[in-house]
Amino acid sequence: RSSDLMAGQMLIKLTHDHILPLDYGRYSDDLLQFVKGLMLSRQDLTSLGLRLQWMFSARGDFSRAAAALKEAISNSDLEEPVVLGMLNNRIMKVEHHFLSPYVSPKDFPFRHIFYGPGDRRAHV
Repeated sequence: RSSDLMAGQMLIKLTHDHILPLDYGRYSDDLLQFVKGLMLSRQDLTSLGLRLQWMFSARGDFSRAAAALKEAISNSDLEEPVVLGMLNNRIMKVEHHFLSPYVSPKDFPFRHIFYGPGDRRAHV
């Protein structure tokens, strides 16, 4: 039911805006908060042999990719349906990568690692 509501809202939004809304700044801020949370447990993670450099790199990669996508959107002809389709596919791919691969979409349709409910979410 909730996925039907979300699909309906997305359809209404797309009939007006034509491009999916994605708040890149919010994701970047949430990633930063997550990294800060990990920094509080740095000694525990280091004792387990885990380093945090990969998280800093991942946040930087995301920021650069988000900037490239924003630039692609601003430099595109948003009246061209094929271009809109390609940009929306890129935006949906960003969202797809924030879905947990460890739970079934059948059992948990809303399995976002930051905003989804339950223990499969990354606690910030």
